[in-house]
Amino acid sequence: EMTDIANMEWYKKAEENPGIQYLDTYIGAEGEVFFTISCLLKDEFSVLAADISLAKADQKLAAMNLMDGQAILINQKGDIISATDADKKNKALSAVYPGLAADIGSGEVKGSYLLDSQNSLVAVQEIGGFGWKLLVAIPESTIFEDCIRLGQASAICFVIAMVLLMVVLILVINRITKPIIRVNHYMKKIAEGNLDYRLDNHYAGEIGELFENYEDMRLRLKESTDEIVDNEKRNRE
Repeated sequence: EMTDIANMEWYKKAEENPGIQYLDTYIGAEGEVFFTISCLLKDEFSVLAADISLAKADQKLAAMNLMDGQAILINQKGDIISATDADKKNKALSAVYPGLAADIGSGEVKGSYLLDSQNSLVAVQEIGGFGWKLLVAIPESTIFEDCIRLGQASAICFVIAMVLLMVVLILVINRITKPIIRVNHYMKKIAEGNLDYRLDNHYAGEIGELFENYEDMRLRLKESTDEIVDNEKRNRE
């Protein structure tokens, strides 16, 4: 019922705050992780919302070649919502890597940590707007193997390793967030009242279905809006 919808957290956040709102992730009935985004439309009484599955993020991370390393996506509470190692998913980062979690919380990531009995170089990047962070860790033995074999200076090797790690981090972030950013942009257009903005769908799976649902919704909203405008014109005449 409408009274129940009005009491939902996603509805209240959109009603009380301007712009796109991101809610905490939650686990569905089948163990799949979702998060909800919502925004207030231009008419200031309608709220647009969507539940987005993170299954695509899992697939993207699993497909990445991280040189025996790992990638972990954590939400604003520090819970692991996606990871290359499925056993770490849906756990608190503090329970898996307490030292690293504490440093991320204080904003003082040192760059090298003992993870799973291996010294690893770690890079952490916040994903703007979501409050999430993406962590990429690659064992030092993997990165420095070629440098050690070639007998290069350790300082040069470290610089090369950190540059390589940042490149990998950027690639992973782009693969995960690109479709979500497109949905975000599309929702802003609708919230501004631009119902002529068409969203081209180049995705399969859950994201593709989400884009199709939004396009259907845009057409229905446009049809309803045009009908209201026509009725007002007829009433004035």
